Amino acid sequence: MNGWTWVAAGLAALAAAAWVRDQPGLVRSAAASPARGGRPRWLGWCRGRPDAVPMRTRVLLAVPVAAVALLLVERPAPLALLAALLAGLGVWVATGRVESEEHRRRRERLLAAWPRTWELLACCVEAGLPLVQACRAVAAVPEDPAAEVLRTVVARVDVGMSEEQALLELRDDPLVGRVVADLARGLRSGTGMTELLLAHAAEARDSHHAALQSRAKAVGVRSVLPLMTCYLPAFFLVGIVPVIGGAVTALLR
Repeated sequence: MNGWTWVAAGLAALAAAAWVRDQPGLVRSAAASPARGGRPRWLGWCRGRPDAVPMRTRVLLAVPVAAVALLLVERPAPLALLAALLAGLGVWVATGRVESEEHRRRRERLLAAWPRTWELLACCVEAGLPLVQACRAVAAVPEDPAAEVLRTVVARVDVGMSEEQALLELRDDPLVGRVVADLARGLRSGTGMTELLLAHAAEARDSHHAALQSRAKAVGVRSVLPLMTCYLPAFFLVGIVPVIGGAVTALLR
């Protein structure tokens, strides 16, 4: 087989992996099977982070890069094949470490919604509702990403989980992990929830404001390159070219 055949086989394997990844039933059945030994670290790097760009997008980006690398390094064939595979694999792994645009927008909406959600929960608890009933009331708010998260907590309680266990299912969430851990601790100890929720609401609001300020500061940095692209040619044509042209004209006289 020549180099093109090997590359075609590798790209077909990537496409098959993307198809399998997009089939929820196959993924769930594979995840349910018992694992043999620990999972290698390189496998996690190849699969990417859970919130990365979709698998099909990663394949569509890796295929052209591998093809270009194969065209640039024509001979010898083994070197061209190695360059194509390394280039495609590099793009595959790199795009797997990039947060998808959809997940980024959802994270920003959640960051903005949690302060209000914690305050609503505090009001419900202060009015006398148990925590799970307060979560149920706030989860009824329509078109609220934070309410969607609370609906998962309520659903777990409805199927038989304890309130503490249902909350701790979210302990790995970067936005609410500390909050649910404190709430679960409060359920065990019987301490008041209102002050705790209000404190976390203030902290979440500060985090949201800090994120907005950081994004606003980043706008100035990101605008440097477009401004340079626009103004540098104009500066060169208006300021440099006439000077050089005048000097050349004076020398030729």
